Amino acid sequence: MTAMRKRFGNGRAVRAAGLVLLLLAAGVPACTEPPRTLRVVVDSNMEVPGELDQIVVTATASRTAEGNICEPITRLFELPSAGSLPLRISIEIGSEYSQWGAVRVVGRSHGTDLFLRELRVPWPAEGIRDLEVRLDRDCYGRTCGTNEQCVEGSCASVPFAGLFDDASYRDVGISCDRATAGGD
Repeated sequence: MTAMRKRFGNGRAVRAAGLVLLLLAAGVPACTEPPRTLRVVVDSNMEVPGELDQIVVTATASRTAEGNICEPITRLFELPSAGSLPLRISIEIGSEYSQWGAVRVVGRSHGTDLFLRELRVPWPAEGIRDLEVRLDRDCYGRTCGTNEQCVEGSCASVPFAGLFDDASYRDVGISCDRATAGGD
């Protein structure tokens, strides 16, 4: 399972309003070591909140290399001021869905999607792995092809085409959210 925490640019931890724990697998192992964690760090060179006022993060994890994933979960983060970035979101590994984690980050302005980035990475062997996601002005208004995303002003393939949208990759009914899954 995974806990998702929001940190503002100044480093103080703040719980997102109404945010329940984000879980990325079925159960956190009971141990004294801190859980293996992906820390998604979202930043942008867009003006906040004038040009960019929301970040939507969708996260999932796989129990196999082929992509048998738990049902992705999505959280919305408001960006009320320039100090809202970089946004840091910690996602803790679960016991079963531990092959790799994936995130989709969407940057919005006044409800309109401006940017989309997808990343997939193996869980760290221990500790925390930072996963930097930059929503770059060079990608503003750029249209890329199917299964592509804009990275630093150029179109590039998404790491796992269809992962977030194709239900055939999912273990139906198995939520990544610990609160929904009923486990811990």
